Amino acid sequence: MEAAPTRMVQDEDIIQAAIVNNPSRETIMIAIRRTGWALKYAPNEMKNEKSVVLIAVALYGGSLLYASDDLRMDHEVVLQAVRQDPTALKFSIGGLNQSVKLLRVSGLWDDICKPVHNRGEIVLSTRFSLAENSSTTATIFALLMKQHPFFANLNVYSPNCWNKGTCDPNWTDYEHPCHGTYETCLKEHDLKIGRPQEAKSCWKYSFRHQLTKNKTIAMVQIVEYYYQGEDTPHNESMHIIGNGQQIETRMAKDVRVKVFRCFQPIDREKKRHEFSAHMIGDLAHAMMKWMANDQANLEEYDIHWNRELGTWWKKGETQTAHI
Repeated sequence: MEAAPTRMVQDEDIIQAAIVNNPSRETIMIAIRRTGWALKYAPNEMKNEKSVVLIAVALYGGSLLYASDDLRMDHEVVLQAVRQDPTALKFSIGGLNQSVKLLRVSGLWDDICKPVHNRGEIVLSTRFSLAENSSTTATIFALLMKQHPFFANLNVYSPNCWNKGTCDPNWTDYEHPCHGTYETCLKEHDLKIGRPQEAKSCWKYSFRHQLTKNKTIAMVQIVEYYYQGEDTPHNESMHIIGNGQQIETRMAKDVRVKVFRCFQPIDREKKRHEFSAHMIGDLAHAMMKWMANDQANLEEYDIHWNRELGTWWKKGETQTAHI
């Protein structure tokens, strides 16, 4: 395997076969040093060896998933993984996915989770993207927003960066009486002091607080695409607005905040893709146009993207009235 071309050792089948045929430590280390993610096929004792895991995550942050539980909650290991790939933060355990330092290294904290008081604010409505079984779509979207000149001059509130509780036993029950107001939230009143408290306040109360700030401009909602069998209604592939996101939409409507809804791009074969920088540019253009000419229009604004001849183009920008 040492003499195999680099492009060949990137092939998972080749690496797996090589390790199966020669499961020596030397063979496994060669594979890990080439790809990082070969840690997946290492024996448990190597997955629990910090020096080995540090090599793996430095090459491929996502290999943190294959490390032992002890190392997935090791700050140095997670830091190395996040430096290589910010989305690897979701594979940490022990609460490290809410670490301020690690969120800052990932790029999700500065200018997104830590507001600057003299800036306008955009509130993100997403599914959680910092848990192991969640997609990375919302994290990638937030990082791309940070890099765009328009959004870089605004505070972008990402709810994934804050650890919150709930007064709703089911967390996202649309029929639950809590609407995020002081009167409807069932959390203890001494927690509701005007500014939500980290790890204590109800997420609805916290989210509504962001929507009602004087400097809040709009809410941006990311609608992810799910394949058949991924918790989809009627067992169909489709874009799904999560239960929590439906509640957030209702709150935005209640407090008269404009909603811009971005649907995860899919191609003709219904294959989902991540958002790109130019799609964030499309969103910025739509928002700037609205801010300049049409701020009285609070109808929800949907943006879809299609793929044609290898190029993405906007489709069906619509003013809608969901909920």
